[in-house]
Amino acid sequence: SEENREYLETINIQSFELKTKIQNLLSDHDSGNVISNRDKKEIKHVLIVDDVPINRTVLKIMLKRMGYDVSEAVNGQEALKKFENESVDLILMDISMPVMDGLEAAKNLRKKGYTLENLPIVAVTASTFYNSKESLHSKGFNALLRKPFKEKDLTDILNTVSANLN
Repeated sequence: SEENREYLETINIQSFELKTKIQNLLSDHDSGNVISNRDKKEIKHVLIVDDVPINRTVLKIMLKRMGYDVSEAVNGQEALKKFENESVDLILMDISMPVMDGLEAAKNLRKKGYTLENLPIVAVTASTFYNSKESLHSKGFNALLRKPFKEKDLTDILNTVSANLN
């Protein structure tokens, strides 16, 4: 049908754009547009928590280029297990995931005594529900990275979170 044809064309175009962006990231074509955080000592190790592999891959590429160590988890439950065994300075947490969502995982970490000040957690979501800083903080998140994001958006969030650590 015409509707299916349009849908497939949209997927094809978006896939090509994503592939091009990843190739540019890997070949450093876009590196001039981003301020590196390599000199920042506060955040060294970032845990990416997202159930969508391509989201984790894109974030991992961006963070590695900025000089961060990166770990990955596919849901909140796996993130909590990784967190017990690894030293993590920042968590980029998707809100909506199977098994355990980001809200529940953040709540668990905050209950264990990890505060907004000593463990920054950034909500990564396409949802427009979390628009206010108060709403985010009440759910245990320091900041919001809205999907789809650009590398500059990630850099801005990292700089903001780093500045607020002390």
